[in-house]
Amino acid sequence: MIRATRSPCLVRQEAVEAGMYESPGWNRVFPKVQILTIEDLLGGTKPEVPPMRATFQRAKRLRATSTHGQKGMFEE
Repeated sequence: MIRATRSPCLVRQEAVEAGMYESPGWNRVFPKVQILTIEDLLGGTKPEVPPMRATFQRAKRLRATSTHGQKGMFEE
């Protein structure tokens, strides 16, 4: 087991001093460093992060059709 060498209060203070991240896309600020314990995570606490959003639109799938008399790779 690894024992902490600094007090939890000092670690949390350092996290606060790390500052905030301003998300221009969401016009919100989020803590740069967040301290969550296993107990917090198991209790349902989640880190404050910007929402995930797809950055691209999925293209429609096209059906392969033989054009100009071309044959498929395994056709004879």
